Amino acid sequence: MGKLLSVIVPCYNSERYIRRCVESILKQTYSNLEVIIVNDGSTDKSEELIKSINDSRIKYIYQDNSGVSIARNKGIESSEGDYITFVDSDDTIEPNMYEVLFELIHKYDVDIAHCSYSKVVDGEIKKIGNSEKIYNMDRDEAVAKLLSGELFVGSNWNKIYKSELFENIRFDSKIKINEDVLTNFLLFIKANKSVFIDKCLYNYYAYSNSSCNNINRIKSAEDCHKVSSLILEKSTNEKFEVYAYQRYSNTLSNLYRNYRFYGNKKQKDECKALRKEIISLLDNNMLSGNIKVNALILKYVSFLYGALYKIYDKLRTPNWDI
Repeated sequence: MGKLLSVIVPCYNSERYIRRCVESILKQTYSNLEVIIVNDGSTDKSEELIKSINDSRIKYIYQDNSGVSIARNKGIESSEGDYITFVDSDDTIEPNMYEVLFELIHKYDVDIAHCSYSKVVDGEIKKIGNSEKIYNMDRDEAVAKLLSGELFVGSNWNKIYKSELFENIRFDSKIKINEDVLTNFLLFIKANKSVFIDKCLYNYYAYSNSSCNNINRIKSAEDCHKVSSLILEKSTNEKFEVYAYQRYSNTLSNLYRNYRFYGNKKQKDECKALRKEIISLLDNNMLSGNIKVNALILKYVSFLYGALYKIYDKLRTPNWDI
């Protein structure tokens, strides 16, 4: 049978997708699962649809609407598996995803195994990666890759974790954006080793009305900066400190732009202090490239910053994955 895997599925008003999602989990070639569906106070037919699925591996939990992080935490606390994973209720997974990841766990003796994914928009499938290369990483290398976004994303839904890693670690319900990056950072610094396979085994469905697209952009910038600040605090004198600083610097600049261009009077007033901190990055030897260019523009031609950034923003290819 293999080790028991607890699959945690937070659900909120997912009547259009929940059956598709759960059936993709139940059809896994790796069958030793408990599927913990946490209904976060849905007001549609989600509960009815979940209860109509007849499979003894399903564990159904209802909670008053409290947010996805608390739903995930409830799932963790209710889990009995040797390993834990997550699936968003509007997504699906390929039939062999868990079998492939468990094979890697056993082969490389790691605490975390994860994979690439496909992004599905309006029926069009875009594979993110899919070279099928395998990367066996120690703690420091994996954390560096996590923080840089160079190889894999900080989401929790494409990863299998040894359940003991979650001891004293939960999702922060006060953070709405990048809460998964923070949680993954805490988990990865506890893990001795991890393995990543660049194979698309998870299907991420993007919708124009999804919460991550509609969330207030300033709140998003604030949360991302808060997360990067917490990560930087825990990265001092670590081999991956430079990546934590780069992430912090990027979120600092993003916060400045959002306050300056879209903020209220109080937030615009805070731009002076943010600008001063960004300019101080010029003295940081760990930083280079676009971070220092950004600081130089603010220092010497601040009056052109808005126009230059708008041109850059039109030309760049946004990395929405991190």
